[in-house]
Amino acid sequence: MQKFKFELASLLEFRQQEEQTAKQAYALAKQSVIQAQTATTKLLNEKHLIFAYASKSVELLQAQRRYLIDIENQMTTLALQKNEREAAVKTTQAALVQAQQARQVIEKIYVKKLAEYQAEVKRTEQIFLDEVGTQNYMRQQASGY
Repeated sequence: MQKFKFELASLLEFRQQEEQTAKQAYALAKQSVIQAQTATTKLLNEKHLIFAYASKSVELLQAQRRYLIDIENQMTTLALQKNEREAAVKTTQAALVQAQQARQVIEKIYVKKLAEYQAEVKRTEQIFLDEVGTQNYMRQQASGY
């Protein structure tokens, strides 16, 4: 009997590669959200440090005010970026789920075909053993045992 060969092996490999690519895209998207959160936290810490520093100089107070406004602008920009990145995470997560489902469909077909092949091998083997048994029985009958 021939060795088992899955006709859709190349498709299964392709689907596995698609899933791997989707996993990488999802990981990158999650990483970008984490980076935005880290940057926001850093800006908040800087903002708290500015508030903690008391100054009596008008020029220094004006510089602090301008710096706080700049921090607020950066935080607004980061919040928008974070929202966009979270949307990208949802999109890549949906693509990952779809890729996993597509791979699982082909894997189910593979398991089914492998089970059919193994059943056929067993059936063929049983036919062969039955034939050998029948021939042995016929020889014994012919020789008079």
